[in-house]
Amino acid sequence: MIYNKRTVLTTVLLGLVLVFCNSFSATAEQPARRPLKILFALGCFPLLPETFIVNQLTGMIDRGHKIAICSSHPGQKKIHPDVLKYKLLDRTYYGTIPSDIATYDIILCQFGPLGKKWLKIKKELGLKAKIVTCFRGYDITKEVKEKGRHVYDSLFKEGDLFLPVCDYFKDIMIDLGCDAKKIIVHHSAIDINRFSFRSNKKGEGLSIVSVNRLVPKKGTSYAISAVCRLIKKYPHIRYSVMGDGHLKQRLNAAINKGRAQRNVKLLGWGTHDDVAKLLTKADIFVLPSVTANDGNEEGIPNALKEAMAVGIPVVSTYHAGISELVDNGKTGFLVECADSKELARKIEYLIEHPEERLKMGVLARERIEQEYDTEKLNDRLVSLLYALLDK
Repeated sequence: MIYNKRTVLTTVLLGLVLVFCNSFSATAEQPARRPLKILFALGCFPLLPETFIVNQLTGMIDRGHKIAICSSHPGQKKIHPDVLKYKLLDRTYYGTIPSDIATYDIILCQFGPLGKKWLKIKKELGLKAKIVTCFRGYDITKEVKEKGRHVYDSLFKEGDLFLPVCDYFKDIMIDLGCDAKKIIVHHSAIDINRFSFRSNKKGEGLSIVSVNRLVPKKGTSYAISAVCRLIKKYPHIRYSVMGDGHLKQRLNAAINKGRAQRNVKLLGWGTHDDVAKLLTKADIFVLPSVTANDGNEEGIPNALKEAMAVGIPVVSTYHAGISELVDNGKTGFLVECADSKELARKIEYLIEHPEERLKMGVLARERIEQEYDTEKLNDRLVSLLYALLDK
């Protein structure tokens, strides 16, 4: 048979069309995966600071998965609005477990000690569910310091998947003997739609803010000390801290000692909407995290992500996983831990350079959109869980 160019070209094109059609047909015929049944194991629910957990819960519901919550204790009276919107309390079991626990695919344990607890329950009840444990802070730092290097030996050996929130924690886990193949860093996410980007304002009444619990690892005392240094030169600045905790009385004493009552305010707890409103009025965000005496450390604080999403330059510290989020000199500044003098210098630089605040804010928002958006990370989490079940 004689082939001319037109015949060859036609044959090739027909072949490609057939391959495409067969591929499309095979893809179209693949059945959709059934929804997952996920049990969220929590220590206390609901808690205002733990918006990252609410984001995961609602994200799984939005994607059609069936979830329940097992919490050891009830949480705060002030709650995230999505707790009500999604009727999460109706899905919550306090001090007990669902009667259909044997039908669950995944037990997603928030914090290491709950991974240990649910591994034991799994064995006792003969459950088939995979144990997935998120490590977020105190559980891989303070807990290890208090109970020793072998505190998670059984969990690391028999747990199915581990999701630390930063590379810093992953390295600690590997050092403690966890198989690196079982570890996937999965960041805590924020809902960027709740934190709209805005340009920083200029002029008088410059606002510095923090959003954090009043506990040692947040380093609030160093921020107050830095602001007290600055108000002598910049009496118009205001520093507001949204959050509460057992250090409140001590921090108020520091404010009084620095004669900064007019400039520094401890606002107490606020809702997620309160936090968003505070950030819209802020020029600089400060979170000078440190390692507490009991060994407690941060992961990557969500408060930093929320501030960056709004477009506020942040001043924080070289602590735990924070440098994985903040690019020093580009999306904010980092200083050594417990250095209130250098903290004050970086804040002063941002006071004096409003154009830098805007530039850093733009880059900060881009970083959050790329790596910390709850929609992207919830999609990734679903993929990770399906992949685990396929093993």
